[in-house]
This record gives sequence, C-alpha cells and structure tokens, in this order.
Amino acid sequence: MTEHHDNEGLEVDLDAQRAAKAQRWLLNVPFGLNIWAFTALIALIAAAIVGGAVGGGLGTALANAKSDLNSCTRERSAPAECPTMDNTASEALQTPYIPRPASDVPEVALNCSRNKSDGTSFMIKMGYSFKWYCGVGATSGSEASEGGVIGDFVRIVAYSIEDCLTACATMIENDVQQGTGTECKSVVFNKNMSKEWESRSANCWLKNGTKPRGSDWGFVDDWYAYAERDN
Repeated sequence: MTEHHDNEGLEVDLDAQRAAKAQRWLLNVPFGLNIWAFTALIALIAAAIVGGAVGGGLGTALANAKSDLNSCTRERSAPAECPTMDNTASEALQTPYIPRPASDVPEVALNCSRNKSDGTSFMIKMGYSFKWYCGVGATSGSEASEGGVIGDFVRIVAYSIEDCLTACATMIENDVQQGTGTECKSVVFNKNMSKEWESRSANCWLKNGTKPRGSDWGFVDDWYAYAERDN
C-alpha cells in the first residue's frame, strides 16, 4: 500500500531556488565585472580606506611627536618664555634716542691699551688731541704739575670717555674764543656709572691741572682712567 502524504505536491526545491538567486545576483554585479574582479575591487577599496585611516593617524602621531620634540629641545636649550629683544637693541631703534638714566647703567665702555703705560690717543673734532691712561687717577687736592693743587672745574655724567674729553675740549675752546680764564687741563673718567652716580652724582671730572709723572700712576685697574692734552 502506497503512503500518501498531505503535503505531497507542495514540496519546494530549496537548492534550486538558492542556485537561481545566486545566478541572478551574479548577473547584477555592478560595472559589468565578474564576481572575482568585483571582489578584488571591494578589497582594494577597503584596503585604501583602512590604509588612509592608518596613514592619517600615523602622520598625525608623527607630527605631534615632532612638535613635542621641538618643544622639548627648545625647553632644554632656552627659557620657557619666548625670547624678547634686548633692551639695548630696542632702545637703539627709538627715534629720538632716549638713553637710560645713569642710575640704571651699571657700567659703560672704557678701552684700555694692552700696556696701560702706553695710553690711548683720541683726537677731538675741534683739533685737540688727548691721551688717556687706565688705572691712573688725579685726586682733588693732590699736587699739580703747574704748581698748586689739582681741583675740579666741574663734574658731569658721560656715557663714554670720549664724551668726557669732548667736554674738556669745549671748555678749552671757550677759553680760547671768549677768554673765560678756565682751561680744562685733564680729566678723570670712571666707567662704573651707577655706582659713581649714587656716591658722587658724576663719573667724569674736568680738572684744572695735570698730574706729575711719578710712581703713583699705577697702571693697574681698568675701571677708571686719567687723560690730558697730547698736543
């Protein structure tokens, strides 16, 4: 006796349906590519996306690392704050030039010859020549070569020994032209400006006489100098 199932005739061939769907999908692959070419294209695009993400992340990481390295190098080689223009340089750019007060200038230049006893010569525009000797002073009240004692005509602030000598030459010229009776004979200049300003309100002294040659000329220190006419 043959068995009869109620669902007979309703059975579906599932394998045949899967094959048909696969065939239709293959026919609908974009760009007219076959399945292998399309798969390869998808893999290439995916690799490019991943590679771009990784490369971008790596590039950013390298840039950050370089920035950190530069920052570290800068911190090790210089103070943390940004460098600023030196005060002296910035002041030199000002128009008109405004010098710093004497109280704010610890020291000004004073050039000394290698052999201090040789002295350093300087010619003023007015035609007067001077020679200065570092480490030599001429104290007020000390003996003068002209007789009598050395005294100060005037004391002033000078930012260089050349300025000090120019003041002396101007006094000489005024005596020549106007017969003032006050002729500058020598000067003493001290480069320790702020210290001299605090204690004496000057660092350049115009003298009424010259210092006699002798053993007390010294020629040791380089922070003060004595100068007299050389012509």
